[in-house]
Amino acid sequence: GTDGVCRITDVQMLDLTGEGEEEYFILTPLYSKDTTIYLETRDAETKLRKPMSQEEIDEAILQIPGHRMRWIANEKDRQNRFGAILKGGSLVELLSAASVLYNKKQEQTKAGRKFRRSDELCLSRAEKIISREFAYGIGKTPEEVPAYIGKLLKEA
Repeated sequence: GTDGVCRITDVQMLDLTGEGEEEYFILTPLYSKDTTIYLETRDAETKLRKPMSQEEIDEAILQIPGHRMRWIANEKDRQNRFGAILKGGSLVELLSAASVLYNKKQEQTKAGRKFRRSDELCLSRAEKIISREFAYGIGKTPEEVPAYIGKLLKEA
């Protein structure tokens, strides 16, 4: 989901719901070691996936120009759309949303206007998800991912 690549650190029988013990994977995000995620093992097939390879990441990044989102002028509609993408949209949608938010922020800054706080939060969450998702696959830190994306798009 939104925590990026995780390591399965344990499997335990736990009663987290008060409805009896279930078997859980204990997950630790690689880039957020103070977080622990509990996932019922029966949900693993639908909730877990292998980390993306560099080739898969590059392919997703190179799809950004062809999947350009349009800016949604109505703030409520925009927040609903971007919120849905942050919660469970495809990676290409997430990249496109981050791209349109980033471009709008640049445009607002050049015009001497403030970027809306709600849009800034969406952009920050999108960048965090993308950086954590891609860092492992490209062998870089999450902080290096934006430069990697920019360089790949310039070379395309």
